[in-house]
Amino acid sequence: MLRTGSFLFVLLGLMASPVFAQTAGMLSFQGLIKDNMGNPITGSVNLEFRIFDAATAGNLVDMDGDGVVENVIGQDVKQVLGVSVTNGILSTKFGPVHPGSFDGSLRWLEVSVGGSPLSRVEMATAPGAAEQVNQPASVIPALRIEPNATSPNLIGGHSSNEVTSGAVGATIGGGGSDPLNSVTDDFGTVSARDDMPARNATFHGPNFVTDDFGTIPGGLNNQAGNADASRFNAQYATVGGGHSNTASGPSCSVGGGENNTASAGWSTVGGGENNTASNVYATVGGGKDNAVEADFGTVAGGGQPFYAPSTANIVYDNWGTVSGGGDNHAGSDDGVTTTAMLATVGGGGSNNASAQSSTVSGGNFNTASGDVSTVGGGVGNTASGDGSTVGGGSGNTASEFASTVGGGQDNTASKLASTVGGGQNNTASGTHSTIAGGVANDASGDTSTIGGGFLNRAIGSDSTVAGGNNNEAGGVASTVQGGLSNSAGGNYSFAAGRRAKANSNGMFVWADSTDKDFPSSTEPNFTPAVKQFLARATGGVVFVTAVDGSGDSISGTELPAGSGSWSSWSSRDAKANVANVDGREILQRLRNVPIATWNYKAQDESIRHIGPMAQDFSAAFGVGEKETMITTIDADGVALAAIQGLYEIVKEKDCEIGELEAQNQAQQQAISDLQSRLARIEALIVGVNAASQEGVR
Repeated sequence: MLRTGSFLFVLLGLMASPVFAQTAGMLSFQGLIKDNMGNPITGSVNLEFRIFDAATAGNLVDMDGDGVVENVIGQDVKQVLGVSVTNGILSTKFGPVHPGSFDGSLRWLEVSVGGSPLSRVEMATAPGAAEQVNQPASVIPALRIEPNATSPNLIGGHSSNEVTSGAVGATIGGGGSDPLNSVTDDFGTVSARDDMPARNATFHGPNFVTDDFGTIPGGLNNQAGNADASRFNAQYATVGGGHSNTASGPSCSVGGGENNTASAGWSTVGGGENNTASNVYATVGGGKDNAVEADFGTVAGGGQPFYAPSTANIVYDNWGTVSGGGDNHAGSDDGVTTTAMLATVGGGGSNNASAQSSTVSGGNFNTASGDVSTVGGGVGNTASGDGSTVGGGSGNTASEFASTVGGGQDNTASKLASTVGGGQNNTASGTHSTIAGGVANDASGDTSTIGGGFLNRAIGSDSTVAGGNNNEAGGVASTVQGGLSNSAGGNYSFAAGRRAKANSNGMFVWADSTDKDFPSSTEPNFTPAVKQFLARATGGVVFVTAVDGSGDSISGTELPAGSGSWSSWSSRDAKANVANVDGREILQRLRNVPIATWNYKAQDESIRHIGPMAQDFSAAFGVGEKETMITTIDADGVALAAIQGLYEIVKEKDCEIGELEAQNQAQQQAISDLQSRLARIEALIVGVNAASQEGVR
């Protein structure tokens, strides 16, 4: 490690180019560069390279091979500008360097960063050497060899390090002093380095390789192999380092850490503390107090959570996995191996995946106890049905096969394939029932649905409550669209609005905001019946049948508030192609239209109607949309036109009657005059007769 005023520099590697056969070769260089605070830098630096024949002072080496030593950039000083550095790591080449620069003598490289030279690093290159990484000679310890006929032992480090008599092919790379490092079986390796003998002697013991082909590269008080007298049962065990670790199964490994144990074949503990991999192919990546007690199980890391300091992560059944967290369990602790294989806990704390192929992804205090069940996260959730799922939330339960709770709080999906999407205190207790959300809703009918809202109930099979408050769909395939205190108690019934009561089969009820049941039990004007369409609209009813280009209504009909009759929109502005009719002609046509009494086939024969047949009406007047229908406006129009024609005829008759009355009056006057004249004549005659008689006497 080299330091300047601005940079801290760590040499990673110096490699001589393998192309020394050419006239000039390049040398590869790698390093780690940090700022004066010890942080790796990212950017670019300018480097200068010089080769010397001594660790200090000494002579500059002729790198360009011209026979003259020149401390000049481009000749015997090689410069590389703008070397890229990423997260402290740099890699470059410098040269060309003449092969004659390396004659077998030791060489030292001096690197300058930004013009500031660093301490020199020894090079051990030789002419024609292959690519190699070089180290300062001071770190290479002395070695001793114990020859034998099979394979010699190689021992380095402290003189107290030993290979048990009779062992062959053993290697001790270094370390030792007190206590010693020891290899007790064939082909074992200890590669430890011990720079603090007093501490090691007080608190730690030596490293031991006790079975064939075992390896301990470093650390203290580690054991690779089985401590009992059985040989060959823990071959190829490896402890990478750390303290008091044990790899006691065949081909098992402990990477490092403290008090870790890999005790079964091919088991692995990567590091951490107090971790145990006790079954074949079991793996603990790290963490603390984790255990794998089943074949092929894995605990990636984690350990004891703060709220449960006595527990850690455990895999109980084969192929189980705990990715991390604390107090998580994958598998069933029932003493029966493989009953809950392939269980997985992704992380979090105090989670349990206790059934085959069950999964808890994270969160706290969650349980997946059904086969192939899943809890995504949250707190206190339970997926106990086979194939059930709880996505998250708090206190949710999916307790039957393929049941699902997406989230929310205290929701329950308790029947086959039932679903609660979210919300609070919702219960889907019917087979294939669904509650999307809301609060305190209950879908107890099979295949029933509640969209949301509060205190809604879907009781009938295939029933639906879309939302609202305190609604109930109690009939088969009944529907409450929403609103307040509505009920659809009849099969296939529909209710919406406020206090709509569709309690007969097939009934459709729409109720406005009036705070009274509709229809009520005391309804005076009509009798509720099955298959009935009822609407309470105290503000009136409007049907729009056409709009203009801007979407404004231009045609329709209206039942005004308080009215009992429909009003068709008949404004002049809504009409086109207006043509006047001859009332007398209409009257004449109407005279030829048969009028009869009859009953609709759909009604009882006792219910009689009077009027024309639509086909006769259409043939006579040619109006309306269909020849099988008579619109009320057309019937009214024909009646009005006929009345107008009749009025004209009546007027004419009135004129004729007036004339006749005048004639009659004149005749009466003439008669009266004649009567007066006759009376006078009669009086004269009477007088004459009287006079005649008087004269006779």
